[in-house]
Amino acid sequence: MINVIAFLTMLLDHICQIYLPDIERFNVIGRLSFPLFAYGIAKGFKYTQNFKLYALRLLIVAIVSQFPYYLLFKLDYLNVCFGLLIGLFVLKLYELKYNNFIKYIMIFFLFILAHVINVEYGIYGVSFIVIFHVFKNKYVIFFMQIFITIFGIMEYDYYAIQSVSVLSFPLILCLEKYDFKINKIIKYSSYPVHFLIIWIFTLIIPAK
Repeated sequence: MINVIAFLTMLLDHICQIYLPDIERFNVIGRLSFPLFAYGIAKGFKYTQNFKLYALRLLIVAIVSQFPYYLLFKLDYLNVCFGLLIGLFVLKLYELKYNNFIKYIMIFFLFILAHVINVEYGIYGVSFIVIFHVFKNKYVIFFMQIFITIFGIMEYDYYAIQSVSVLSFPLILCLEKYDFKINKIIKYSSYPVHFLIIWIFTLIIPAK
């Protein structure tokens, strides 16, 4: 259920960015999508039996999605899947048994990498993945979401409506027990495919 809502809110957000950029209430709904995907990565890391395969799938989706992403938005960012992948590797490093300075330097490097290579959501996005994995207390998670969101608004000049993203966690608490598995092909292909479909629609019905 969480994956479905994450995709639908993302889809609505992307459609509105193209066709209704001035109607803010639709963009507000879209602010919920990324934290839901971040939660999915943290949960996927916890339960995956094959980290390498999980990471490879995410890398393939990121690469395949980049050209459709650029076609639609004409942005010089790397699409969000690259950020999700970086977050996944941060979790892997965090869970390594040894605890030394090098480990945390590597984690710090990955955070900086997300910013330097211009990944969508950057450090803000990777941080969301980390807090869902590291913290267990729901009140701490909610507080950390607020803190990270304030950081994102200040550092990346996000609009104030980005603050709505903190409501994603109460939504997760309500829906996590209703979650169900989605066919992997549908799950991974939906991201690049929805870019292509919206782009094709812009050829038929040009955006304003």
